[in-house]
Formats: sequence, C-alpha cells, structure tokens
Amino acid sequence: MAYHLLRLEPRIGYQDGLDMQREIVNMVAAGVIDGALLILEHKPVLTMGIRTDQNNLLVDNAYLRDAGVELFETDRGGDITFHGPGQIVAYPILKFRAFGLRLSDYMHRLEQIVIDTLADYDVEATSRPEFPGVWVDDRKLCAIGVRAKQFITSHGLAFNVHTDLTYFNLINPCGITEYQVGRLADYRYDVDIEQVKDRLIGHFNKRFGVTFEPTTLNELRQR
Repeated sequence: MAYHLLRLEPRIGYQDGLDMQREIVNMVAAGVIDGALLILEHKPVLTMGIRTDQNNLLVDNAYLRDAGVELFETDRGGDITFHGPGQIVAYPILKFRAFGLRLSDYMHRLEQIVIDTLADYDVEATSRPEFPGVWVDDRKLCAIGVRAKQFITSHGLAFNVHTDLTYFNLINPCGITEYQVGRLADYRYDVDIEQVKDRLIGHFNKRFGVTFEPTTLNELRQR
C-alpha cells in the first residue's frame, strides 16, 4: 500500500489547503492512492467548523481585514480556531477503517501522535475526554477537527509550536472560555519548527504503521 507525504512550503492560504485536500480525497476515493499526509503552515486565518457558535468570534470583519486575518466557514467538526505561522497543521487523508479504527479512535490517535511528539521534548501532555485536543496542564497546545466522508478523513490537527498566541484573543478558541491556549515554545525556548515537523511525521509513521513517502501534488496527479 502506498501512502504519501506532502510537506508544503512556503505558508499557504486556507483556500489552497482546502482545494488540495479535496483533490486528494477524490484520489483516495477513486483508489488512485491509499492515503496522504499534508504537513504545512497557513497564513493567518480563522476557521469556523460546523458547530461554531457565532458568539465565539469576538471581532468584526473590518477588524479582521485590518489585521490581515482571513475568515472561513469550513466543513470540519468543532468550533472556531486560528491557524497561522509557527503552527504545524497536519491533514491526514486516510481510509480510517483500513486501520481498524472508528472515527473516535482515529481522533484519539491524532491526539496521541502530538503527545508522543511533545514527549520528545520532555513535555508531558494529555488528552481530555470533554475537550478534543492535546493539553499541558490547563493549556491547550493542539486543536483537533476532522471531517469524514465515505470513511475518508480530511482536516486534522493544528499544533502550536511558536505561534503568536495574541491571535487567539480574537476568538473563544474551540468555544472554550475557561482555559488558555499554549505552545511548545512556552516550555522549550530553543525549539525548531522544522525539527518538530520531522518528529511529528515520524510519529505518524509509527502510530499508523506505514511510511508516508515524500512526494508532490504534481507527482500524484500523474499517477
């Protein structure tokens, strides 16, 4: 079985990421490839999942425009969150049942991959049954939001490495008001985001028991 890694540079707009995901979902559905993992950073954007409470957006469109932050309504689960520089976004596009998983199991596996990655930096993290994502003490370092159609996943996780956390003041992140957002750089000042990407990809390989082989979208289109 062939699984592919697309490690995208430079930072991309959110619409470009959506378009790429949808194209690869169609490839998986058609049996052209078995699955893919996209690793990237987005330009500043707020995304609203299908369960978003509009009250969790704390500023108006004019403010976002002046701040250079896009706003998207999207088809993943969950509430509103921020994506931007210094944050690793991982979009696994997989047939989750091929791994013997239910969707809830799959989401827990994404959490565990980030927990494993943080452990590489001697940061002890956990998941919480009431709030999907990855936590260190009372700070949320990683948000999880997925979509599954015909048992094929899209969207995924957003892991704060050295993200500018002031962007989260524009929203109630994931609808949560009682806890704060955090980042790996709060615990390891010397962290290198490209190294963190390497470690995250390694844990994807281990936890799913496959090797995501580096490729490009153009190479996949030629298959």
